Amino acid sequence: MKSFKFHGGAHPRYNKRQSQYFKIEDIGAPAQVILPVLQHIGKPAKPIVKQGDRVLFGQKIAEGQGDVSASIHSSVSGIVEKIAPHVHPGGEVVSSIFIKNDFKNLKHPSIKPRRHFSELTAPEIVASVREAGVVGMGGAAFPTHVKLAPQPDKKIKNLIINGCECEPYLTSDHRVMLEYPEKLVLGILAISRVVTPEKIYIAIEDNKKDAIETMQQYTKEIENIEVVRLPTRYPQGSEKQLIYSILGVEVAAGQLPADVGCLVHNVDSCVAVAEAMEDGSPLTHRIVTVSGSCFAQAQNYRVPIGTTISHIVEFHGGFRQQPKRVLLGGPMMGMAQVNLDVPIIKGTGALLALSNKDTNVHRETNCLRCGRCVSGCPVRLRPINLAHLAQKSDADGLRAENIVDCIECGVCTYHCPAKIHLLQWIRSGKSQISD
Repeated sequence: MKSFKFHGGAHPRYNKRQSQYFKIEDIGAPAQVILPVLQHIGKPAKPIVKQGDRVLFGQKIAEGQGDVSASIHSSVSGIVEKIAPHVHPGGEVVSSIFIKNDFKNLKHPSIKPRRHFSELTAPEIVASVREAGVVGMGGAAFPTHVKLAPQPDKKIKNLIINGCECEPYLTSDHRVMLEYPEKLVLGILAISRVVTPEKIYIAIEDNKKDAIETMQQYTKEIENIEVVRLPTRYPQGSEKQLIYSILGVEVAAGQLPADVGCLVHNVDSCVAVAEAMEDGSPLTHRIVTVSGSCFAQAQNYRVPIGTTISHIVEFHGGFRQQPKRVLLGGPMMGMAQVNLDVPIIKGTGALLALSNKDTNVHRETNCLRCGRCVSGCPVRLRPINLAHLAQKSDADGLRAENIVDCIECGVCTYHCPAKIHLLQWIRSGKSQISD
């Protein structure tokens, strides 16, 4: 199949070999999990437990509020110690539910075998996904049940399954495709039953040849599925760029994929949908890549949501050298962490510990007017202008420059020879117009 080349982008060093050949391991559950009520785009969930309550594994402990929200479930059984503000991976302080693990792993009665998805109606599948608290696990964390219910006038013709995983270091989606192909296909078919697409594409970058072969093998009997091999190029996995790469269709500013008849789901989200379908399992764990030169070895772990960075580091054997920077997420879009008490949440795909050499920190200088940030921007913005406007707190100027269209891919910062922290300024600018 012919692919199309989106505007801009970059070819950073991918650093994936460190972890891509090791099978996923289960990480030991910690003595305490910390579960923020905001792990998704939309309104925070509302706690439905209180201090002193005994909870079971998989029990709903916070209810999604409104149309765009997602429920939270306990990843251990134990006692609710408190509900209190705590630092979130995004840097803000968020109300969080602290649960002391009793290490009995007693399951909630709601986790039990269900009817096959083929026997369920579309609304029943959507209700099951909503009840399970599934969100987009590629990083955006948009509630999946909302994506499965587009407006009636928006017919979904193309369902795209995102297995590109273009961020450096990250290999969790890669391992999911290799180790959970049956669940992945089940999730894809369940989603397909809801949105009834004409065509399903599984998009994988060409640096994952084994994943391409695996998915071709597991989908060869399904007529309307095609595994698409795409060039390795960042940010190939971004929704709008992915749609253009496969279909040559541009999603305009202010539009959503559904506006051009497309729906995009991450492979890990599809597995979570499958688990919700099979036995009613809510989203309580996720696969996390642990990598970076400050670890002796890289690995992918299946991690209970709410596990702190410190527990993962200890379980993994500690740092072999003190990191210059600890990130949740990839080096292009991830968030630097100021302490190790921050928990893993639904959208966390990686924990990276990087040395001074890895981060390549340089002193920021004046803009050289080279235009590299503009030519590299996948959505054709002028990042340096946005950074200057953010520095001046010019909200009207930021809106006029279409700052909301920024996908926060970090290509501008990557290309900048003056080492200006463009993405950080743009994120600051976005917060200014949302206040």
